[in-house]
Amino acid sequence: AMYADAAVRVTACKAIATIANAYPDRVISPLLEYIVPRLEDGEAAAETATRAGSVGLASELTARLGSALAPYCVLLLVPLMGRMSDPDLNIRGAATKAFASLVPLLPLARGTTPPEELTQKQKERSTKDGEFLEALLDNSKIEDFKLPFKCSRTLRPYQQDGVNWLAFLRRFKLHGALADDMGLGKTLQSTCILAATTIERKQAGKKNLPHLVICPTTLVGHWAYEISQYVDSDVLRPLEYQGAPGDRVAMQKHFSKYDVVIMSYESV
Repeated sequence: AMYADAAVRVTACKAIATIANAYPDRVISPLLEYIVPRLEDGEAAAETATRAGSVGLASELTARLGSALAPYCVLLLVPLMGRMSDPDLNIRGAATKAFASLVPLLPLARGTTPPEELTQKQKERSTKDGEFLEALLDNSKIEDFKLPFKCSRTLRPYQQDGVNWLAFLRRFKLHGALADDMGLGKTLQSTCILAATTIERKQAGKKNLPHLVICPTTLVGHWAYEISQYVDSDVLRPLEYQGAPGDRVAMQKHFSKYDVVIMSYESV
């Protein structure tokens, strides 16, 4: 199913799904053990054809097995969710369709124990990912995210909920939006999750990758000011990317020295 030729991939996926439908107890567990790492980030998912084949196989399994796939659907849902933001447009579309086909099976899997034929690692992952999906459907089950730095503001309950949600989305590489009214602290909540990410990357010894904030021209300076009010400069150092074209080009050489690059729509 991981061939570079798309037609061969489709044929292989259909054949494998047919075998899995005939012998689910013997085939699905080792099959998931093979394709799940290829749906996620990492060396196993480096090749576009590999990711495309894995998503295609997940789609064929869903179409062929139907409700019989319910006990295993949790193991596929979270990896497919990650592929919904794949750099390849076709993979994004296929992953979205596969995810949409699997979601109706989730209620059938609730409250059931993982199938016996799954490995211990798969059973543990099924439980963990099941808890994640429950939290996705009911955000009251998301635990409070503890900030790894000193914030100059005490978060109000609804602001803590917003930070919890952003941390939850970040953990599973999802996208989202804070849709509070003006003046309720969206910049504060965003700053908290940006600062937490920067600190965690530094603690893990990872390369510094500055965050990118895109906003109206009139708010570039406001964002930088607000960040400086909420966290110390040794936690999050912002760069206002504005000015004449020549000035902006000169700034690009110094992006890596900052933790947040703030630019206007016109500068993108």
